[in-house]
Amino acid sequence: MSPKSTSVSVIGPGALGGAVIDFLRNKSLLFNLHSVWGRSAKDSYLYSTESKAQPLKDFPDKDEDLGLLILITTPDEQISVVAEKLSDEKIDWSSRTVVHMSGSLSHLELNNLRKAGAQTCSLHPLQTFSKGDAADRFSGIWFTLQGEESCTLMMQNLVTETGAHLKKMTAEQKKSMHLAAVFASNYLVSLMNVVEQITHSNSIEDGLEMLNPIILQTVENIFTRGTEQSLSGPIARGDESTVKNHLQQMGHDTDLARLYKYLGKSALTIAQKNGRITAQEFDKISDILATDENPK
Repeated sequence: MSPKSTSVSVIGPGALGGAVIDFLRNKSLLFNLHSVWGRSAKDSYLYSTESKAQPLKDFPDKDEDLGLLILITTPDEQISVVAEKLSDEKIDWSSRTVVHMSGSLSHLELNNLRKAGAQTCSLHPLQTFSKGDAADRFSGIWFTLQGEESCTLMMQNLVTETGAHLKKMTAEQKKSMHLAAVFASNYLVSLMNVVEQITHSNSIEDGLEMLNPIILQTVENIFTRGTEQSLSGPIARGDESTVKNHLQQMGHDTDLARLYKYLGKSALTIAQKNGRITAQEFDKISDILATDENPK
């Protein structure tokens, strides 16, 4: 048997799907790319090491169209639609494993295929992907796995070969991890955009670049010391006058002030837990952050 013994089909050649396809084409020794299926026939093809054969259709409808492992990397709302459509085709699912790569959804999105005989699970990479990303995006990251136990060995082999790590989770754990990832990645970008707006509003065009060292040092502190020991700044030292000044500075920008107060309350709780501030300082700053109006 060839070392590349497990044939794979990818449904959804987007940002994540593209990285998966690059891995299967150029890096994997245990898995080989069999076919890719996109939104239309021009985005779909049967693959061999010699060529890409363009099919005359946009969806697999017979056994020859699919490998033994099917990875669904479509947007979340399309996963159950794809699964239902696949289960209606005259395809033998008894020897196939179907995996969707959503972070927020469980393997039950593939229930129609499980009933048809396929092994099913959900595998999610804790990484951010953009169109054009390649297989190196998987190196060193973590994947969460949830679903049927029979999928575990194959998924372990796949993930290990990408250079990543695998952690099995319950459906609820996986959903929690995805929620945490949104805060850690997507909303971190949103927060940095707020930083840019603050600096740009005062004609400091390179403000974010100037803050690069403090941002990187803070992230390093979090992973070496933990969140509670990494907090610094006015709230961590009980400096109520600076907190008042900041809120005055925001004036009538209620959205920015609301964000500052919400994050400030979180910082205040951390400062209290690690014993950095007195009970009196906690109460005074808590009162400032609780008011609807900014200090005059």
